[in-house]
Amino acid sequence: LLVGLVFWSLFLAGIAGSQKVSSEGWYIVTSLEGALVTMRMPSEKSCKADVAQTCVPGYELRAQQH
Repeated sequence: LLVGLVFWSLFLAGIAGSQKVSSEGWYIVTSLEGALVTMRMPSEKSCKADVAQTCVPGYELRAQQH
């Protein structure tokens, strides 16, 4: 069980590290257990449709990552 959990955490870390953020896109940013999770949205309008979410343009998100 412990070995499985270690492999699962490595898999999730690999996915998190491989997210590419486009400067032209719009993203919903959510905090999940201390980590920021981004989900790309098709447009600014669809991103801002849900006011309960934090909506960030890609160029801002890229600037925060560096």
